Amino acid sequence: MRIIENWQYRYIEKCLYTYKDISQSKLDTERRMKQAIESALEFFKGTGHEIMMKEFYFEANTYRKKLTNAGHYRWVCEELLHTEEPNGYVIRREIVYRIAMNCYTLNLFQLKQNNT
Repeated sequence: MRIIENWQYRYIEKCLYTYKDISQSKLDTERRMKQAIESALEFFKGTGHEIMMKEFYFEANTYRKKLTNAGHYRWVCEELLHTEEPNGYVIRREIVYRIAMNCYTLNLFQLKQNNT
C-alpha cells in the first residue's frame, strides 16, 4: 500500500535537489513547494533529517563532480549522520512524506477518492 503516488515522490525529491533554484522562482507552484520544504526543515530542526536535507539534497550539485550520487549518499550517512545506509533511506522517506503532508495542506496535491 502506498501513501503517495510514485510521481509525487519523484517530484518532491526533484524539488529537494533543485531547492536553490525553486527558492528564486516566481511560479506559484514552486513557491508553495518551497514553503512545504521550509516547513519540513523547521519540523526536523536539530535532527539527522535536517542534515540529510541540507547536505544530501541541497548540496548534491556541489558533490556531483567529486562523487557519484551513491557515493555522496554514503558519505552523508557514514560521516555526517553516523548511521548505516538503510537507516538513511528511512530518513529520506520520512522527509518526503513530511513534505507530502505539507503539500496536501497547501493544496499542491489532492486526494483522489476511489469509488469502488
